[in-house]
Amino acid sequence: MKKPKLLLSLLLLTAAGTYAQVGVGTTNPQGIFNVDGGKDNASSGTPTTAQQANDLVVLSTGNVGMGTTSPLNKLVVKGTNNQPSAQNVDATNAILRVDGSSNHALDFGVLANSPYGAYIQSQNKTGATGLPLALNPSAGKVGIGTVDPSEALTVITSTNAADFGLFSNVTVPPTSDVMAAQIKLGHSKDWFTGIRSILPSGSANTGLMDLQLTTGTAASDNTQVARLTVKAVSGRVGIGTTTPAQMLDVNGTIRGKYGVLLETQYGTVIENFYAVNGGNNDYVGLIPSGATNNLGILFKASTSGTSGLAEVMRIAPSGNVGIGLLQTNATTATPNAKLDVQSAVKEVARFTSSQTLTNFGHIAIGNATGSWAKLAAGSGAFALRNYSDDSTIIYSDLVTGNTGIGTTDPKTKLEVNGAATNTSSIAATGTTINFALSNLAGTTASAGAFTLQNLKDGGSYTLVVKGATSGTSTFSATNIAGTTLTVHLPSDNGATTASKHTLYNFLVVGTDVYVSWVSGL
Repeated sequence: MKKPKLLLSLLLLTAAGTYAQVGVGTTNPQGIFNVDGGKDNASSGTPTTAQQANDLVVLSTGNVGMGTTSPLNKLVVKGTNNQPSAQNVDATNAILRVDGSSNHALDFGVLANSPYGAYIQSQNKTGATGLPLALNPSAGKVGIGTVDPSEALTVITSTNAADFGLFSNVTVPPTSDVMAAQIKLGHSKDWFTGIRSILPSGSANTGLMDLQLTTGTAASDNTQVARLTVKAVSGRVGIGTTTPAQMLDVNGTIRGKYGVLLETQYGTVIENFYAVNGGNNDYVGLIPSGATNNLGILFKASTSGTSGLAEVMRIAPSGNVGIGLLQTNATTATPNAKLDVQSAVKEVARFTSSQTLTNFGHIAIGNATGSWAKLAAGSGAFALRNYSDDSTIIYSDLVTGNTGIGTTDPKTKLEVNGAATNTSSIAATGTTINFALSNLAGTTASAGAFTLQNLKDGGSYTLVVKGATSGTSTFSATNIAGTTLTVHLPSDNGATTASKHTLYNFLVVGTDVYVSWVSGL
């Protein structure tokens, strides 16, 4: 055995010294050392690509080629383009392998399918389970598309749009939402937040993937909970819910430093909504914008549960507040006072105080001088009071119907604690007297047949006849309802004194009118 080895060595040394090139299996070495494994190289010229496939060559430049006789780099391994082999395969399609002492291997290859180039695969030679691949595991930085990575992983593309893809091979429509891909962000592999691509239930390979932002729970970050979800089909966004029912669906409270502003536009009108009650679609604080269409702050509510907004209150730019205007057009809904309340029902407004007994609830009305009055109500009564000392000016008992002026305990329908005067009497020229205008009347007509109108039961009336002609007066009378009353003349009723005034007094009791008179005045 020693003799053949010695002979081979002598031949190699002799050849090296003579030709400066060594060929094994070939008489036409392509470098300083060339092994032709298939012994199929031609005796002269450059071997064909097929002949080079089984060659090993070392050039004078120090470049080494495997599968090629013209390596341009220090080590060039040339093989056949092919797709990566599946796991659990020992002899794979790879061109170069880094093999370990166990079933683990690292394969390098060139892909056959355009436009993809090469691949690196961590190969499990004896099992179907894929093995992870660690790049720069000793806390180094990895760069893709850059030689100067600034982060643990830096990806830079040569185009304007950088693509970074994570994909799964889910091909069967799932019966529930499943995670297709996830990016984990955290301080260790066990504590992280996530960005997920979700394949919705019942779909596969449609390109419609939901997006989720997730965080861990108090117990463990490994239990990820979706905090924000973007639905691919509808475009709806859910915060605190994975099934948003509206374009923005928040399961929780929204807080803003300067309020929560939602803006909507229809036509050329832009409206901003503040605060939303999802129960009945009530909108609080609708603020239309536009210099020529400044409507102030509007409050609208749904008229049908889910749609059909109607205005219920408005604060105009002037500071006036309108309630119940029920208009959507600014030109017909502007409140005309600081508080303008309109209602389609009898009860326009209600004010209630928590006070009891004689502590009436009240509304104060006054001007800048501070001379205010109280409109007070409570315990079955209504009162007009002096604001300063709370003294009662007018008091109405809502149970008995009695009203007092200057008293809080009226015993009759109208009780006046003090003198009552008429500031004006009726000045007539004829014989028809309308006592709805005053309890006192005077006429320039002479005595005759007088018609008395609008007398009230319990009323007391006076008529002065000033005509110069003497005569006997008679009277017909009707009440406010137009019902004829019975007039009772005094037994001494007779002719008046010429050129003198005559005074007639009328006392109404039920449907009877009692007359008394004084003549010659």
